[in-house]
Amino acid sequence: MTGKNLLAGICFTAGLSFAVLGALHHSHHGGHHDDHSHRPAETTFDILKAPLATLNGSKTTLGASAPALRLVNFWATWCTPCRQEMPLLDKAANIANVPFVGIAVDQTTLVKKFISEKPVTYDIFTSSFDIFYFFQNNDNKTGIIPYTVLLDNKGNIKASKLGEFHSVEEILTFIESV
Repeated sequence: MTGKNLLAGICFTAGLSFAVLGALHHSHHGGHHDDHSHRPAETTFDILKAPLATLNGSKTTLGASAPALRLVNFWATWCTPCRQEMPLLDKAANIANVPFVGIAVDQTTLVKKFISEKPVTYDIFTSSFDIFYFFQNNDNKTGIIPYTVLLDNKGNIKASKLGEFHSVEEILTFIESV
């Protein structure tokens, strides 16, 4: 197994583990069952209404601003391929004709520290593990990150990519595919 495949496998496994742990947390809340603690895998999940946190701690949603099309990259500080593609995403964000957003499935304090050391020009938010319901309802059933989608202003996925981008050109081609 090559180093890249091993890293991808680790991120895949970590993503899957967090998705399963998140699902278990919701279905086994406090050892008792109530209607608010269980969410079926195929539940409706509106990405535009999903609660996000800015790095300064305020709350927002993707629906707060709804451009015709935007690139949304899901990542985490512990995911090596995610960290490796961020400089490429940053360069592409300054060239592309669509806004970019990064959503970290991670703790805000860790993301804030990481971004202070390796800043990007596009907006970065953090999300709870509930974001994995968005993955499950679309083409990322196993929770692989990095995961990048092109979203329209209604929250529909126009294109998606599981795994890491390897060049600015690859990112621009991904955007132009829509």
